[in-house]
Amino acid sequence: MKVRRPVVALAVLAALALAGCSAGTTSSSGAASRAPEGVPAPAVAGEGTTSDSTGAVAGGGGKAAYDAASGLGSVSVARSIIVRADLAVRVDDVTASTARIGQIALAHKAVIASQATSDGQAPLPVPVASDGTASTTDYCAKTGCPGGYATSLTTLRVAGTEVEPLLRDLRGLGTVTWSSRTADDVTAQVADVGARVESARASLDRVRLLMGRATTLGEVVTLEAELGKRQADLESLEAQQRALADQTALATVSVTLTSEAAPVVAEADTGFVAGLRAGWSAFTTALVAALTVVGALVPFLVVLVPLAVLAWWFARRSARRRAAAAPASPAQV
Repeated sequence: MKVRRPVVALAVLAALALAGCSAGTTSSSGAASRAPEGVPAPAVAGEGTTSDSTGAVAGGGGKAAYDAASGLGSVSVARSIIVRADLAVRVDDVTASTARIGQIALAHKAVIASQATSDGQAPLPVPVASDGTASTTDYCAKTGCPGGYATSLTTLRVAGTEVEPLLRDLRGLGTVTWSSRTADDVTAQVADVGARVESARASLDRVRLLMGRATTLGEVVTLEAELGKRQADLESLEAQQRALADQTALATVSVTLTSEAAPVVAEADTGFVAGLRAGWSAFTTALVAALTVVGALVPFLVVLVPLAVLAWWFARRSARRRAAAAPASPAQV
């Protein structure tokens, strides 16, 4: 059937009119354009939204913010930070200042993880980190603690919001000689360990399911061995997860107090007891040195002694043969 040209022209004009109306409606709906897929569109001002200086508008309960000017969306992510602060302070009285640290910790709801005090005649023990491992940090090497001075080392665990007030009160104990503060972002590590824990749990559930379907003794033994291995892996990952949670939940603050008074001088031992102690020390040192030499020679003696005995036996046997053959020679002549 043939369509007349006037009818086609009227249809085209009607379509163009409708497109113009829809464009006008879109432009009059406000400056906000359509938001990208997955990003909440900006709401009308005054309806529970906030706007910053850059023009980004974020919904009151959402975690994503949409910038109408750039057309980009941003998502806020909770960060996992391990905060550690070290402080060295010179004080008049180490004992009194150490007791004062307990009061300061109580005021800031901090926990004293470890505390050690030395009168200067013995070194401080190696401090223990929050995860239970021995710390390799030598505070006196950093702070220049002179030998013989009374010293104390205290490690505290405190909430992140209380780190600055706690450090301020600790600095008030005396003269600060050295300080350090670090913040390590372990967000990726926390996420990775969490994902590995979930995967290990799912894997463990699958092995348990297979054990319920095992029909032979060999299958049960194999699955039990695999179950034990995966259970150990899961416990190790959960331990790492707990350690990270503990380190990120509370900051670690270590304070070293050193006395400004004169160093303690050890009295020299004299008399019979001192001589006996020195002689015994020299004897034990010589005995240890001799045993060390003998221990070093034992592997060589194990090989050389049998060879020497064998060589001596052959030499003696040859001598006997020569002695037995010597009298027969003149008779033959």
